[in-house]
Amino acid sequence: MIKNYKEAFSLEDKLEYINNFAKEINSIKEKDKLKEMYNYTMDVISIIKYSMRINNEMNFYSIFMDNLDVEVDYTVDFPAATYFNKTYFVIVVNPFLLFKFDPEHIRAFIIHEIYHIVFKHSIISKNIIEKNPDEYNDLELNFAADVAVNEYIQLLRHDRHFVNIEYIKDLLVKKGLDVNFVSVQQLEEKGMEFYLDIIHQNDDRINQASNNTISINLSDSEDGTGEKEIVKELPSEGSSTEITYMKKDGNNLKEIQESITNNIIQDSVNKTKGSIPGGIKKIVDFLNRKPIIKWQNVLKQYIGQVPIPYKYTRQKLNRKQPHRIDLYGTTNDSQVFITAAFDTSGSVSDEEYKIALNEVFQICKLQKKKFFLNVIQFDSEIQAEFEVRKKSDFKKLDRNGYGGTSVTPVIEKMNSMKFQRNGILLIFTDGYIESSIPKPKGYKIIWVITENGRLCLKEPFGRVLKLKPEGV
Repeated sequence: MIKNYKEAFSLEDKLEYINNFAKEINSIKEKDKLKEMYNYTMDVISIIKYSMRINNEMNFYSIFMDNLDVEVDYTVDFPAATYFNKTYFVIVVNPFLLFKFDPEHIRAFIIHEIYHIVFKHSIISKNIIEKNPDEYNDLELNFAADVAVNEYIQLLRHDRHFVNIEYIKDLLVKKGLDVNFVSVQQLEEKGMEFYLDIIHQNDDRINQASNNTISINLSDSEDGTGEKEIVKELPSEGSSTEITYMKKDGNNLKEIQESITNNIIQDSVNKTKGSIPGGIKKIVDFLNRKPIIKWQNVLKQYIGQVPIPYKYTRQKLNRKQPHRIDLYGTTNDSQVFITAAFDTSGSVSDEEYKIALNEVFQICKLQKKKFFLNVIQFDSEIQAEFEVRKKSDFKKLDRNGYGGTSVTPVIEKMNSMKFQRNGILLIFTDGYIESSIPKPKGYKIIWVITENGRLCLKEPFGRVLKLKPEGV
């Protein structure tokens, strides 16, 4: 038995010493021993980070950790977690729980928390709660986030001691669904929202577990910005399950958090000397995705055709009475209303929807001033409408629909809205719609057809573009 931490040369020996040392600590009031434990913890975390740094497949995670703070908390009920503290991310570890595992699992837990940051699960959770304040409880949100994350961690992916895809399959089997008839791709590597719906609909234990939450302040700040919701473990049937949790942040700086997350991801990718993990590569590809259509050229042509309303200004004289300096002059209003209508019917795949969404996102990036963009989601009827006033609003555009397809409700709504008469309507669809539509009143229409689709209209009343790699 190792009697001194300095005698522990291997990581396994260090963990063994720490666990034995932990047994000697009877209370968190023993400050001297806890200070020792803190030093041991930071040393082990440094070793873990170095072991990832020299591993080509884990090099990215080590560089990502350079952008995070590490906080030790002996009182929390989980091995590791993350939260956002106004301008930076923090990984919280409880050495009494984390160091009970072997080095491979400790690495896996740290990677687990990094994925929560990369996938922006705390932001997604907030958006879900804002949209449906009484529908989901914290345990459901945490379980859904954990399934989404563990899909990308080999050690945790199929181990039934953790919340992963096997847990989702078990839920479906208990509800009478034969998972052998479900495509693997239909269940694996989906987003948090996908798993949340399955858990909410099929796990009665979690639906009734809203009382299994406790609040713990993980920050020394007086304004409570570090407060998180910590969920207790829900006992599984016949086994002891160890779970790490993503924590919700107490502050409301979602835009700053999202921007910092994207910067950390991009910086880590640029500095990584090994391979980029698959789950991370998907995020990076999306961040760097280029528009298929050259929208700057397209919209420049159309804006010249759209009647631009005037606005009053003191910078010009009144054209009718130039001698009256007390009267306002007029100038062209440079703003044009754009409405993007997304076909969310069952014939349009989630990937095609994401591609269409990215095209509109790229249009917004072209705007130098504040833009006016309205979004409509439709299948056989209008399912949802959103106002997009800043780029971060795109995170709220959850897909609604999956029914049949009809564009007529969109055209009728546009025709009834006077302010849209001086605008452009972009319709993203696979084209399998009715053969005729009402004539648009005043505004211009641009049809954007998916790569494998075709427009079935006899008279489109506008230009037809194709979403194919070679662009326009």
